[in-house]
Amino acid sequence: MTENGCIHLNNFKAAKGIQPYKTIYSFIISCTSPESRKRKARVKCSMCCPQSYGPRLHSCLHCIFFGCYMGPCSGHIHDHVQLKKHYLAVELVYGKIMCFQCKDYVHDSECTEIEFQYRQKSSRFLQSSSWLYELWCPDQIELELLRRNPYRRNIWGTNSTALQRMRIDLRRLVLRLDWFSSAEHLRQSRQSRYEVNLSRTVRAD
Repeated sequence: MTENGCIHLNNFKAAKGIQPYKTIYSFIISCTSPESRKRKARVKCSMCCPQSYGPRLHSCLHCIFFGCYMGPCSGHIHDHVQLKKHYLAVELVYGKIMCFQCKDYVHDSECTEIEFQYRQKSSRFLQSSSWLYELWCPDQIELELLRRNPYRRNIWGTNSTALQRMRIDLRRLVLRLDWFSSAEHLRQSRQSRYEVNLSRTVRAD
């Protein structure tokens, strides 16, 4: 997976631009107002019965259609793809683009920027600070550095894996010591000694 999407998404962007994705994301996926939250709650599959909202809704990127996605080969969004030959759709929870020709979700840097902008607005509206904690998204320079240095570097001259295992073993040892010195363990040990003495007494009788 690259950050430049696939050839089908690039062809779509060359013909229609990024505005269709931005419209779907801003009006349905990102809730930046009370009206947008109500609008998102009313979205349902265009083909399912009115009482059913369908699982994993996708919105067609080419036209106004909402379809459920029940698996790699089933769902009303697949029927729409076969009928209209519209091969790009947007997943309506996380805003990821599904390419039905590539049969996978594709990643695009322009779409990622739009996601980040609207997540910020949505977090401010919901009074949440989650937008401050974003996953690391490497740029082209960092990606090139990772390609040149695919292996982990040992900076301190020690085996970090061995140190990690030693740390885990020490933690387990501390937990065992805590257990043996705990009141629960002492109570169980006294109870077990009492049961042993009782069984010996019964046998002697």
